[in-house]
Amino acid sequence: MTTAIPFCVAQDPPPLRVREDGEVVASQSGARYDYFMAWYLRGDTPEELMEALPELSRGEIDRLIGYYHEHQKDVDAWLAEIDREEQEAIRKWEEKFPPQVGLRAKLEKRLAEMRATHPD
Repeated sequence: MTTAIPFCVAQDPPPLRVREDGEVVASQSGARYDYFMAWYLRGDTPEELMEALPELSRGEIDRLIGYYHEHQKDVDAWLAEIDREEQEAIRKWEEKFPPQVGLRAKLEKRLAEMRATHPD
């Protein structure tokens, strides 16, 4: 005799999808997986993730975390590549537009001078 199962056994959809623009996002909510992983890897709990990303349900958070643990090597490599690309973009930007060391101090000095010469 077979015991009746009191719930539906169904295959869940994949927790991730790739948008047309190439971003990897959570299948249901569309939250960016790289942002989610940044918070998760810094130590945020599922409850904290729900606060930070209210579009995610607890079930979706659990599936995203599960996906990471099932594919950790590949996800870590993907995140490292994203980080390399971001660092390269910053390097190119700063090469084109060098940071102005001391700019804040110069602006604060100018503001103080303007206030001294033109009091309200």
